[in-house]
Amino acid sequence: MVKKVTGTTDATAAAAEAERTGAVGRLLEFVTSNIWAMEPGVLERMVQIVERHCRAERLTAAEIEAATEQRRAKQADEREYQITGDGRAVIPVSGVIAKYSRLVNGTSQARGTSIEQMSEQLDQALADPMVRSILLHIESPGGYLNGLADFADDVRRAGYDKPVVAFIDDLGASAAYWIASQANAVYANQAAEVGSIGVYSIVMDSSAWVAEQGIRMHIIRSGEHKGVGEMGIAISEENLTALQEVVDRHFEMFLSAVSAGRAGSGPDADSLRAIADGRVFVGRDALELGLIDGVGNLSDVLAAALPPVRDDTGYSGRGSARAGQRIDKENDMETKEKKTAATEATVTAEQATTAERARIQAISSALGEESFAGIRNKAIAEGLTITEAKSLAFDAACERLKGETARLEAEIALRDEKLKAIAAGGVETTAAEPPDSDEETAATDGDPGTAAAYTAKVAELINAGAKKGTAMQRAAGEMPRSHKAWLAEQQKK
Repeated sequence: MVKKVTGTTDATAAAAEAERTGAVGRLLEFVTSNIWAMEPGVLERMVQIVERHCRAERLTAAEIEAATEQRRAKQADEREYQITGDGRAVIPVSGVIAKYSRLVNGTSQARGTSIEQMSEQLDQALADPMVRSILLHIESPGGYLNGLADFADDVRRAGYDKPVVAFIDDLGASAAYWIASQANAVYANQAAEVGSIGVYSIVMDSSAWVAEQGIRMHIIRSGEHKGVGEMGIAISEENLTALQEVVDRHFEMFLSAVSAGRAGSGPDADSLRAIADGRVFVGRDALELGLIDGVGNLSDVLAAALPPVRDDTGYSGRGSARAGQRIDKENDMETKEKKTAATEATVTAEQATTAERARIQAISSALGEESFAGIRNKAIAEGLTITEAKSLAFDAACERLKGETARLEAEIALRDEKLKAIAAGGVETTAAEPPDSDEETAATDGDPGTAAAYTAKVAELINAGAKKGTAMQRAAGEMPRSHKAWLAEQQKK
C-alpha cells in the first residue's frame, strides 16, 4: 500500500514538473521571439524567470505565483463585458496585452488581455444600437506588438461612429497607451503612470554559459540572421544591427499612431519624439505634455460630457469597425492602385534613363573618332538611334571620300602634265603645284644632258632615303636634259 501511494505521488510530481517545465519553456520562446511595447518592470520579471530556468534553478509553484501582481478574482470580474445604464460599453484592457492572452496568463500576470477578444467586443459595441459610447478601462503595462497596430487603428476608426473614451486606471504604458491614444478623449487618475512610448526586443546570448558547460553548439542555417537567439549560438553585431532596424521601424509606427490619435490635442511631432524615450509620466505631468485630456477618477469620467465623434469626411458614416475595415480596404485598393501607377511610372522612368544611357554609350562608342565629333554630338542631342547615327556618319564619310578622291584625281592629273612636260624636254608649267618635298627644286644648272647623269642622280636620291619613283621624278625635274637622254636610251632598248 505504501509503495502504491509513493508511486502515485511520484507520478503526480512528475506530471506537475512536466507542466511547470513546459510553461516556462513556452514563456522563454514567448519572451525572446517578440517585440515588446510594455512597461519594463513586468517584462523583467518574465526575464528573471527565464534566466533562472536557463541556470537550471527549479521554480516552485509558489515562486511563479509570487511573480504575479494582479488578483485573479478581480481580473476575472473586470474582464466581463458590461454595458452601463447610460448606454456606455465598458471594454477592459488589463494585464499583459497579447494577441492570444493564454500566452501570458498565469506567468507574470494573473490574467492578460486578448486583442482578439477586445476586437470582437469593439465590433459588437459599434453594431449595438443600445450603445451610445465606448469606454476603454485600461490598467495595463502594455504587451507585445502582434495585432496591436491593427486593433489601435480599429479604435481610432470607431471614434468616427461613436465617442470612444479611454480611462487609464493607475497604469497605461507602452502598448496600452498606444491603444488609449487612439480614443476621442483620454483621461487618467492622478497617480496613473502614462506613456512609456517605445518598443524593445530581448535576445538571449547563451553561448558563454553553454561553453562553460563544455558544450559546443553548431547551427546550420540558410542565412546569417536565421536562428538568432537559439540556445548556445553567439549573437554577432550584424545580428544586433538587423534586430535594431526592426525595432526602429515599429517605434516609428508607434509615434505615427500617437500623432494621428492625438492630433489637435497632443504634442507636436518634435515634442512627442523628445518624450518617447520609454519614460512614464504621472497624472498631471502627462496632462501638461498633452498625452491625456484630463485627470480624475472613474466616476468623474463617467459623469463627464462625451467627446464629439471624429468628423473627418473620409471616415464618416461607418456602421462598425468591420464596415470601416471594408471601406479602408477599398481605400487601400485605391491607394495601392495609385502606388502601383507611381511605381510603374518610376520603373518606366528608370528604364528610359537606362535606355538613354545605353543609346549615348553606343553612339559614343561607334562614332568615337574625332572626325565624327560633330555628327556624334548632333545624334545625341537630337535623340537619334544608333542606326540613324551610323547612317548619318556613313553619308558624311562618303562625302569626305568623294572630296578626297577628287583632290587625288586632280593631283594625279597635275603630275601627269608635269611628267609629260619633262618628257618633252620642257619646263614645269604648273608653278602653283607645291614641290613634293623641301628638297625638290626647279633644276636648270648642272645638267650635262646624259643618261648616265640622270641615272647617277636617281641613285643619289635613293641613297638619301627617297623612294625609287620619287627619286626618278625629282631627278627628271632637276636634270630634264639628262632625263630626256635617258628616255631616248630606254626607247632604243
